[in-house]
Amino acid sequence: MDVKFLPMDESLLSVTELRTLVSEAVISAADFFSAGADMCGDDLRSDLLLRLKGHLQDYVLIRVRGELAGVYCFYGDGASMTIHDLYIIPEYRCRGLATKAVERCISSTEQPIFVQLYNADRFSISLFKRMGFRREKELSVSLCRWLYDNCDPF
Repeated sequence: MDVKFLPMDESLLSVTELRTLVSEAVISAADFFSAGADMCGDDLRSDLLLRLKGHLQDYVLIRVRGELAGVYCFYGDGASMTIHDLYIIPEYRCRGLATKAVERCISSTEQPIFVQLYNADRFSISLFKRMGFRREKELSVSLCRWLYDNCDPF
């Protein structure tokens, strides 16, 4: 499989691809919220677009044979790194792309890496556990922070 990880740049992502990516990611995220949740699709879309605008240089596109297959954000504050917005488009799931993205993040730093996962997202929890992350802190009833620490032999 011809997989490329490319830093996000406006020239590498068409407006149509960005709209599709944001729409599909919002639909996917909305699955984790009940009808009474505090974030609706429009709020999720606005939140994702703000993050994209503010951290465009931290996003990485995942392309398979030239087609957009996913995206993730990987950034740091000097003491630790964070994986955010890891999203694989449905038709490219179950091909190891998320695993390759997380492996890329792990191999690129010796700093601790954090990720926030919804307790209802069993697929992501399974992926990050398999990659060596451990549950570090409960942030709310539905959200936990997970940690990968190269220096921690847990």
